[in-house]
Amino acid sequence: MNRISNHIISILLAVVFLVGCDKSGEQLTVSNDGSDRIILRFASDKAIESRASEDGTSVESKVEKLDVFIFDEGELFYYESVEPHGATVTLEKPKSAFVKPTYSIYLVANSTNPSKPLSEIKNLTELRQVTETSTTENPLNEIDPTEENGSFLMSGNVDNVELNDGNADVNTEININLARAAAKIEVVLIEGANEDGDWFQFAPPSNSNTFRLNNWQGVSYVLPDVDMGVLPSADLKKADPYAGNVKFGKETVDGKEVQTITMTTYSYSNDWSTGGSVYEKMTHLVVRVPYMKTSADGGVDEVVDKNYYTVPVSKTNMLKPNHLYRVRVTLKGTGAENEGEDTNLEDIEYEVVSWEDLDIQIGADALPHYLTLNRDELELHNMADDNTSIAFSSSSEVKIVDGSLKVYYYNKYGTETRVTDRQVLNEIKITPDEGLNGNLNIKSPIPTNNLIRYIEFKVWNGDEECEPITVMVKQYPQEYITYYFGWYSYRKDFGFNYESENKGNGYVTATTYNSNNDTWGYDDDYNLRSKYFGSKVAEQPSAEGYGNQSNYDISWYYWGWGEIREATIRSEKNPRMYHVQITSSALPKFPEDEEFDRIHPNVTYQLGIPRKDALGRTERDEANNNLVSPSFMIASRLGFISGDLPEDDDEVAYKQAASHCANYVEVYYPRDEKGRRLKDASGRELEPVVLDDWRLPTKAELLIIMRYQGTSDQGTEAMEYLLNAPEYMSAGGFVVNPHSTSTGNAIRCVRDHYVNKEINK
Repeated sequence: MNRISNHIISILLAVVFLVGCDKSGEQLTVSNDGSDRIILRFASDKAIESRASEDGTSVESKVEKLDVFIFDEGELFYYESVEPHGATVTLEKPKSAFVKPTYSIYLVANSTNPSKPLSEIKNLTELRQVTETSTTENPLNEIDPTEENGSFLMSGNVDNVELNDGNADVNTEININLARAAAKIEVVLIEGANEDGDWFQFAPPSNSNTFRLNNWQGVSYVLPDVDMGVLPSADLKKADPYAGNVKFGKETVDGKEVQTITMTTYSYSNDWSTGGSVYEKMTHLVVRVPYMKTSADGGVDEVVDKNYYTVPVSKTNMLKPNHLYRVRVTLKGTGAENEGEDTNLEDIEYEVVSWEDLDIQIGADALPHYLTLNRDELELHNMADDNTSIAFSSSSEVKIVDGSLKVYYYNKYGTETRVTDRQVLNEIKITPDEGLNGNLNIKSPIPTNNLIRYIEFKVWNGDEECEPITVMVKQYPQEYITYYFGWYSYRKDFGFNYESENKGNGYVTATTYNSNNDTWGYDDDYNLRSKYFGSKVAEQPSAEGYGNQSNYDISWYYWGWGEIREATIRSEKNPRMYHVQITSSALPKFPEDEEFDRIHPNVTYQLGIPRKDALGRTERDEANNNLVSPSFMIASRLGFISGDLPEDDDEVAYKQAASHCANYVEVYYPRDEKGRRLKDASGRELEPVVLDDWRLPTKAELLIIMRYQGTSDQGTEAMEYLLNAPEYMSAGGFVVNPHSTSTGNAIRCVRDHYVNKEINK
């Protein structure tokens, strides 16, 4: 079996492809009009043209300028500098002018700052001595791969090639593979848990999330030595802290959703295997990762801004050109308070692969059969279109399989619901680029129902040897709501809960509150008329998940006759804790609600984590009450209270409500979107999660909940009608509910919900 390279710059940015098929075959060439010409083919049309026609196109495969050298036994025979306008370059010199049997062709792409003008090169030896230096105006290490702020030095060559076959009626086509001189560095930081099970939590994204690339190389030969035998003599650079190329995301690890921070940068070749100390020559990142710190008594959360880690970019002691160095670091604890101090990173993974390399195994008679995607899942956050994230390479034209498009969401009950709005469906378009290499262009209007939209479709090239690849796109609106299905509730001061093996001295109800000394009265009888709050438990979904069931029984639970017993509450059916996430400080466009606007006109708020005092109680000042947490959960009906707060003393009412929320606990089982219990890698169902850091909502947060929930007879798709009392206590006092269906006043506790803040049982 023979083996050839595809000699085309693939605009696929990932190296590990999703493959639909990969069969042996022979590469085909495409003839051009004209004759007696030499045509150099080096990239797909889309890879070149997209730089001028699409916003956010990757620059990693862009060719803006190409210098062509043709050598005859090492001496320059022909030189031409061109600006390509497609995947090919047709040389001005006719092929009949090349009379020697063979020549060597060298290409240099995107050289802007060479040590010697390339037009003055006389032979191959001189060309090998030319260096390229990264400019201070657009340094290599700060190139943004999603923008148009630069290009990458590339080169390629083919030796001993026949340019003139003696037939002037046809063209000679030459495929040449271009490789980048730089190495790409991708560092992914992941939240992790220490040996005690405590999760390290990143602070909300900010400009304090920076990285400094130390000992990066800004000089390369225009024809770099792939084997690193000879490197230019140049001083290594130390970059300034940089907040660009820092992306925030999420991924699931062992059934848990964790936050990630991805940092991308570049460097020319470096070798620190010999000479000097490691930190004098080793290319490494100093990353700044602010984190959330909780006080020893479980009280105030605060952002610790200065927290640094030193991350080596490779364990091979070198950076090679046109290689991708992936580093995944799970952070389980704090780093150093100052830059440059050693940090012990125990959980670190390295991967070194060719930056891009699409090789085809060929035989004598077969055609190639292949279809690859760089990913089959994509998240769009407050975006209506994307034309760069999913890239393909195929042996034949790619299409979207007819009838494969499926668009749906999970409603407030966890029921999969198809999108039926024809106007929305008509605006959702998935269009592959033309050609055999390109991107999927995805367009979908941003959802307006505060729910995540799921878009599924199949990509196929029509080749029976290739299986269609299913792609899942999750589209998030600016504000979106999900939920966690509650299991049972109690209070920390009860000393007893649904999983207790015996009653001991525990209680199931809180009866009275003394504001003078912040103490409560308790009882072990669930059926007291005077009780203020009682512990509750909810019926759980079946093993198959939610299905079409919307209502679930909620019961009081108590200790009786030597065991846990339950008493169903007929009026309560919704144990869901709704999770509101707001990704932009811009005010959303709420649905019309005349009654709400009459009572609460001109509602505004600011995004930020509301402050709490040392006892975990939301502080009462006006500025704090105008804050809305970017990610907060609302206690389910497992947390409803049975008694009123005092209407005649606002301060006492606040203390009582704040004390209750600070003691409130709700427990749930981790589940997927369909309501099925999540499992770990071994197949065991995950343990229940205890949420015990609730607080009183701010006034602005209560207004947000009231606006999102709709009314008793017209709830929203995202959230059940939750707040039915005429007034609810906030940290800023009572807030009038425009759509009440009961009497008295009430409390609904909330909590700031960031990834892995939960406590595992």
